[in-house]
Amino acid sequence: MNTNSNTLLEKFCAVYDDVKMVLEKSSRKVFNKKEIFPVQKAEVMSTELKPSEEAMRELKDISEYLKVSLTQSLIIIIALVEKNNDADAILDDIARYFKMNTYQHMHCEKEFHSLVKLGYLVQSERSLLRELEYYLNEDLAYHIQNDLPMPEIKVIQIESAMAFIYTVEKIIYNTLIPIRIKFSHVNEKVNENMHLPFVHKIHDLKLKPEDMCLLLSVFVETLMNRESTILELASNVSKNTIQQHNLTKTIVSGTHHLVMHNYLEVIKAEFADDAKVELGESMVQLIKEEGLVYKKGKAKLFDVIVPEKIHFIPLFFNESEQCQLEKISQMLEQKNLVPLQQRLKEKKMPVGVPILLYGPSGTGKTESVLQIAKATGREMLKIEISQSKSMWFGESEKTIKKIFTQYEQLVQKSKQCPILFFNEADAIISRRKDISFSAVAQTENAMQNILLEELENFKGILFATTNLVTNLDEGFDRRFLFKVEFTKPDLKTRSKIWKSKLEQFDDSDCERLANDFDFSGGQIQNIVRKATMIEVLDGRQPDINELIGFCQNELLDKIKPYRQIGFDK
Repeated sequence: MNTNSNTLLEKFCAVYDDVKMVLEKSSRKVFNKKEIFPVQKAEVMSTELKPSEEAMRELKDISEYLKVSLTQSLIIIIALVEKNNDADAILDDIARYFKMNTYQHMHCEKEFHSLVKLGYLVQSERSLLRELEYYLNEDLAYHIQNDLPMPEIKVIQIESAMAFIYTVEKIIYNTLIPIRIKFSHVNEKVNENMHLPFVHKIHDLKLKPEDMCLLLSVFVETLMNRESTILELASNVSKNTIQQHNLTKTIVSGTHHLVMHNYLEVIKAEFADDAKVELGESMVQLIKEEGLVYKKGKAKLFDVIVPEKIHFIPLFFNESEQCQLEKISQMLEQKNLVPLQQRLKEKKMPVGVPILLYGPSGTGKTESVLQIAKATGREMLKIEISQSKSMWFGESEKTIKKIFTQYEQLVQKSKQCPILFFNEADAIISRRKDISFSAVAQTENAMQNILLEELENFKGILFATTNLVTNLDEGFDRRFLFKVEFTKPDLKTRSKIWKSKLEQFDDSDCERLANDFDFSGGQIQNIVRKATMIEVLDGRQPDINELIGFCQNELLDKIKPYRQIGFDK
């Protein structure tokens, strides 16, 4: 090496100062197409703007030491000096400082990526800035600063899904990178990080580059709790405005590949340009598997409940219901269900097990399904039907289709057949209405038709609950294998419920409450909650008289109506 400068650090600083001085004297672009360092041809640049011969010798020495090109050497020089200034080397800032045109900026970015691959530069994980930021490898910086031989550089791998998201964010959202190069860089990052399970699963989707970028941009928005319209997201992966609007249109219409495969879900708005998109259930599952925290924008329609999360609650029913529920629970045990379905298949009969639970509210229909799921060890896809009815014409019908698609996906992942649970299903199994009355009736009828079609070939386990069985559509009547009526508990059953909830009271008190108040299980639960409130607030247990007072207040017909405003007749 030359000895014009005594140490490596002095060489680095000498080149940096020399190049900086040259650039400050010039208002012109001073780089050729292939290299970042200043050109030396007199016909391109005047003599007084050329770097000194000494600086060029130092730069070549540094290049030999680092075993990289002159361009890459200059980048490392800048990164080292910026490190000493407690700053990251930002590609966009360097491009502006050196007055680069678009081609030169692209070339510079390639050199940055090459140095990252070598492990000389490390990409910053500061998530909120969309500029590409880098800092010098700590080990390399230490050797340069202490005039030590070139170290063996170990490439630092991205070690988490979140770090990967931070990395691709800076690429996807960088407006200076041409779309083709952006796709290439994202694909490169995916291939480089296949050691991460999250990235490997994304790679296995075998998406086109533009779809990969779009999906990853939705991951970015989701994990960083940001909200962007589909139009805004499309701008990151579109060459021009026409492409951007065409992409938005295909996503909103549901014909885009990512939407059709349920990787993304569309949240419609009054105007298509204001519509938003969020991750589909299978992509949300990837986030959950990584243990990442995120917010979901809208209320969940699909709720997967695992049996381990269901709390055991003893339930008491009248003899008829108890007998039927025990038989159903026994049938759904894996050792019984598999041979039963096999026998039905051999006899060319439907193998699905649809079950209808009907009766007044508060009689234990919903809790029965939960306890059966727990007892048989089955996962459950719980559907709140009230949330599946959309204000958008045609959207509710799509939702019913999506429910069965999600259920089939859960079947494929589960060790044993899960339960599909339609809670409060009155809207979709009640008698069909005259469509001339309203668009709502037309939508509900369409939902019913699709549900009937799905049940025709259904092979799993389905529970539906309703309060209005007298209004059940005839088309559903024959499709339910079991129909269990839930009635208000009789005196004996009410006594058992009271005793299970209020163990501190003797049998005579529980029988008194059961005899005096014809309550459902849900109403008894309300009384017990009020008693618990007394325990917490007053630090004591309520006596029987207080419980009777709670019961009297629970009876709606005991509540006096408000006096009508105006004159009495």
